[in-house]
Amino acid sequence: MTPSRRTGDAPRTADGNGGIDVPSRCLSCPFYRLGMLSGLRAGPGDPWRCDLVPGQAHGRAVLATEGSAARRVFAVRNGLGRVYRNLPSGRVVALRLVRPGELVGTESLSGDEYAASFESLGDLQYCSGDPERIRARAAAHPDLAREVLALAAQEMEAYRRRIVSLAVLDRRGRVAELLLDMDRAAAGVDGWCDMLLAQQEAAELLGSTQETVSRVLSELARRGWIERLPHRFRILDRDALRSAAAGEMERPAPGRHVGPAPAADARS
Repeated sequence: MTPSRRTGDAPRTADGNGGIDVPSRCLSCPFYRLGMLSGLRAGPGDPWRCDLVPGQAHGRAVLATEGSAARRVFAVRNGLGRVYRNLPSGRVVALRLVRPGELVGTESLSGDEYAASFESLGDLQYCSGDPERIRARAAAHPDLAREVLALAAQEMEAYRRRIVSLAVLDRRGRVAELLLDMDRAAAGVDGWCDMLLAQQEAAELLGSTQETVSRVLSELARRGWIERLPHRFRILDRDALRSAAAGEMERPAPGRHVGPAPAADARS
């Protein structure tokens, strides 16, 4: 992998491992965190060098298409993306959301086709790498082969978390998790966030129905956890949403009884 020195990446931040300067945008990159570029470091004080390509996407931009040759592996830095598949019936099935710090397209590291499509949801910032160069560097630096496996394992871990979410969280918890993800990715300075998914798309992602998602959103608004406008929302009680997304049971208000009513006194 031929290194290249990039310019215009200020501000730069000192790396805790050897005092190497890296662009601040690189600190959230999975490639950087896993050490995939460590083989390019000549020593302390050496400038950070990377030939990963920064990119941006807006709206619903398709960055990888199911069944096409997997020529790039993507690392999301900011924003939110969606991985989905097209069924023979024409139905689109959402597999997972892609959050900042997560990877997409690691099947390219084995030279395969993309197993699913990947699109942006709103504004998305990412870096992408050429899998052939990554494989070549791993061959030239055997100690980096472990990091190549870690890249693929990280993407598989994202799917595992998705399965656990569907199995463990109730409908309120799943919707809360989705709202928190969208808020982290797209909330404005005033706290308002666009609903990056239509309710039908959200329902497919959450393993639910459009009607159920609509009812849960209305319930969260009634509870004072969120405020809603058409196609927009604002989080009012972040702690409550986090608790629901973590699968925690709701704590009753003081004096409120939860559970079956106490049995009547037989003496009365």
